[in-house]
Amino acid sequence: MLFSLVPALATPVVADDSGRDANIRLTISPSAQTVNPGETAEYTVRVYNDGANPVSVNLAANNEQDCTGFSAAIGQIGQPIESGDNAETFLNVTLAQNAEGSCITTVNANANEQPTPPDQPGAPAQKSADVETTSGDGSGSTLFGVELTVDAPVNPTWNGEDEITWDVEVENTGRVQETVELTVDPRSGSGCKSDGSLSIDVSPSSVQIDNGSSEWVTVTVQVPEGKESDKYCWEIEGVVTNDQNPNGSASDVEEFSLFIPELKKCDVTLSKSSLSLEPGETGTLLATFSNEGNTDWQINVGFNGSKSSWAGVDGASSGMLNYDSGNGEKEFTIEITPDDSVEANSQNSFYIEGKDGNFWKCRGEVTVTVGQSRGATISLGNTGIYDIPPGQDRSTTLTVTNTGNGPDTFRVAASSLPAGWSVTLESSTISTQSRFNNAEKSGTIDVTISLPLDALATEEVTIVFSVLPQSSGGAYDTAELVATVKAVHAMSGETPADDQTGRSDTTVQFPIVVNNDGNTLDRFRFSVISQTAQPAWGKHFETEDGTIATEVDIPARGTITMYLVVSIDGEEELESTRLTVRVTNLGDNNNGDSDENGVPDNQLEFMFRAILSDRDFAMDVIIMNNADDLSRNEVLILPPGGTQSFDLKVTNTGDLTDEAIFDFSGLTGIASRELIYRGMPVEGPITIPKGWGAFNETTGTFYYDGNSPLLGSTEDKIFEKIVDNGIVDSHVPMPFYAIITLEIEVNNGAENGDGGLLELVVTSVSNAANRSGKVTFSLSVETVLDAELIVLGDDEKDVTFGQIGKSPRFEVDVMNTGNIESEFKIFSSVGVRGWNVILGYESGAECQDKGDHIICMIPAGETVQITAKVNPPGGETAEVEDVFTFTLSVEPTEIGLAGRENIKLTVNGEPEQFALNSLITPNVLYGIGALVLIGFASLILRRRK
Repeated sequence: MLFSLVPALATPVVADDSGRDANIRLTISPSAQTVNPGETAEYTVRVYNDGANPVSVNLAANNEQDCTGFSAAIGQIGQPIESGDNAETFLNVTLAQNAEGSCITTVNANANEQPTPPDQPGAPAQKSADVETTSGDGSGSTLFGVELTVDAPVNPTWNGEDEITWDVEVENTGRVQETVELTVDPRSGSGCKSDGSLSIDVSPSSVQIDNGSSEWVTVTVQVPEGKESDKYCWEIEGVVTNDQNPNGSASDVEEFSLFIPELKKCDVTLSKSSLSLEPGETGTLLATFSNEGNTDWQINVGFNGSKSSWAGVDGASSGMLNYDSGNGEKEFTIEITPDDSVEANSQNSFYIEGKDGNFWKCRGEVTVTVGQSRGATISLGNTGIYDIPPGQDRSTTLTVTNTGNGPDTFRVAASSLPAGWSVTLESSTISTQSRFNNAEKSGTIDVTISLPLDALATEEVTIVFSVLPQSSGGAYDTAELVATVKAVHAMSGETPADDQTGRSDTTVQFPIVVNNDGNTLDRFRFSVISQTAQPAWGKHFETEDGTIATEVDIPARGTITMYLVVSIDGEEELESTRLTVRVTNLGDNNNGDSDENGVPDNQLEFMFRAILSDRDFAMDVIIMNNADDLSRNEVLILPPGGTQSFDLKVTNTGDLTDEAIFDFSGLTGIASRELIYRGMPVEGPITIPKGWGAFNETTGTFYYDGNSPLLGSTEDKIFEKIVDNGIVDSHVPMPFYAIITLEIEVNNGAENGDGGLLELVVTSVSNAANRSGKVTFSLSVETVLDAELIVLGDDEKDVTFGQIGKSPRFEVDVMNTGNIESEFKIFSSVGVRGWNVILGYESGAECQDKGDHIICMIPAGETVQITAKVNPPGGETAEVEDVFTFTLSVEPTEIGLAGRENIKLTVNGEPEQFALNSLITPNVLYGIGALVLIGFASLILRRRK
């Protein structure tokens, strides 16, 4: 006999999540069974942990006192139950053969928290549940039974998926094949929301299961976008449809839930995923964040990556990202400014993130290709090189270090130096790797400083070395090197006149020219160390301005003239004294004698002789522009590099033939000067004879017999020699004088505006005290650009119209009246009324025809001849008189209009004399026109009458 079982589902106990104490629910399935004596009723006991911490559970089963023949046995749950999870065990109620009626079995569950240290456990929890087992009429085991098990996780949390699924095991616990119908319904209760709007189904909804077997079904919930946050609960029930028990078919129920949190999710779209930027350059892109969650939320923009510090937000970096039914967006402008902390042309990626607080919810990657930064530092092996001997060189090293982020080639330069100094670089460029390559980020070259022989000890030159871009641009860095010159002592001197003659009780002067050949200012002492006259004649030393002194300072490379002044204290004609003079360089302590001449190296020695004589020794000089134009002063204007020569008339005004010496002063560093006598440079005293010479008035020169002039002591004596030499027709007696040419040349380095005074004194070698023979030249350095037009012939010409080959021509000299060779533009005004002007130039001239003008290169003081051919008009225009005046102009091309010179030239044109042409003048034509007009007026008046 078969008995159907009546399955029952215990009412679930709702969890209270609010406390920290243990919190469990206890269910037994089914809640009642009917079994035959001798069989066992099997129940499933489930314990649910609704608390916050794991719990350990102890179970006990007890029958009521009147349960004769019923015995209960329950299994224990060996492992703690995690929060939100459940565990199950069995309850078996076994009926003896004498069991009758029904028996209530009570299951007690005692739960204790198992918190994680250092948390302390809360209060324990106790739950109990009853089942009723009824003895059947027959004997045997359960025929129908079903058990549902929801696979973990039973209570998941939604993370934005479109659908959530649960796998449920349906087990046939009966003895026969069963058909189980499955349904899912929302449930409510503490902490749960019952929402029928969520689409949920179970598949398959009906399964056929053999006894002792199980099948799996899937429960699926469709979660719409933007579903509000809450906990949604359901229960699934499985009912055995082929169980026809009138008390109810076998069934089982399981609970499950889904928690939908507030989802703050997003997606980001970047307007650019890559940028190429130079270091320091700012690029921008748009980051658009879309709300992929289910609520409005405050989004802030962050950056993540090794180079995320390059990025920032232009404006506010946070804002509300509205849900807007899933269409919400928020846009930010991102600025990216890379530095040069990475190798040039390298690619560097980082993330642009949309963050909720400190946690990113979405992000996009951007890649920045960094360009090259350029820069360098410069350093020297020495910051100073001291005591470099003149004419020698010293070296140090120069190192350039690349401060940029890529390989580069740098240019190295040095500042300008004083004249004669030079800097030699081993190489003018240095190539290096980037600053990240410690081994090759620097390059070193040798630098050599060379000094001229005339470098002064007072010179302290600061040389600025610069490192620059290879192509163009300012210096990246500079370094200074101080160079000083070693002091060198040296001296030299000369005495233009060793013998001087003077009258008794007068004085004579011996010029002593001393050169400080060293490169530093030194003091020099002058002393007479011996004299032959006894008693000694009076003597002292004077400077050029007459100051008595024995010690003077001479600047480096400087020259002074000191005078030994000796009193003529003798009584007899030609009586003399010989004096020995020493000049000592007090700044030079080198008193050795390297040349073994008996004079220390820091001294000079000179010998002089003063002679008593009543004769005169003197010279005179004058500037001779021509025989009638003599002067002692001249003014000259020369350009840089320009030269000018003057003839000097030097006359011996003493009593006997004598030697003349020449003393220059002034124009040092601006111009050089040179004396030429009879085609040879004057390098010392020259002999100027005393007497009369044979003078050629045509050539302006004296007659020479071989290398010596033809001389006579008197005018009559020279005339006799003129007759004897057969030159009476060409020569006349004339007091002899020498013509010496002085050439002054301005240095090329001189500048416009420079100038000065050159003084030349000519004295007798025997009487340097007489300095009356003096001329001066005032020099101004100035570039003069000027020209003059000189008409050769008349500036007005006549022409008869119609005569072929009779065009008038004007010849004009264009003279360069400036002081340098210059380029000139020559042109004429435009022709009018049929007249035109054609310009030409003489053969051999350095000129070029440019069509409407001529360009000529003309040396200073020279001329080029220009022709201006005037072509008269033809046709009817040539039938009346006409006057054509045009302008011929010249101007230096360098200054144009500012230097223009003009002349006006005129051509008078007349028609040929035939028929009435001679009467047809402009006035005649006006008269004829007036008569015609009067005639027409008369006819009109007559017709009106």
